Amino acid sequence: GRNGEKVSEFCVKAIPAALQEVGAELRADPPAVLHQTVIEVDKKVLKKDGGSFANMCGTTSTIVYVQGSTCWVACSGDSRAVMGYVERGSVKARDLSVDMKPDA
Repeated sequence: GRNGEKVSEFCVKAIPAALQEVGAELRADPPAVLHQTVIEVDKKVLKKDGGSFANMCGTTSTIVYVQGSTCWVACSGDSRAVMGYVERGSVKARDLSVDMKPDA
């Protein structure tokens, strides 16, 4: 849609800022905080400019949070996180997320 890029730019700023605000909670319970943050930013997008900001457009997001040797992935829309690794001299790919499509 006509504002898709603006919605994307909004989320690029809003998601990290929201996670920064709840840093201690994020470290304590990454799955819950990532989930809640995506929902909260989505609500902000839908309410912005009386709802006209995201009218007929949107964006997708993929967030990867790493703590020590563990990573969590949060996605909205049909974004996908893929991890590349080397196995026996060949580069391989492993999906870290599942696409969330409205028609699925």
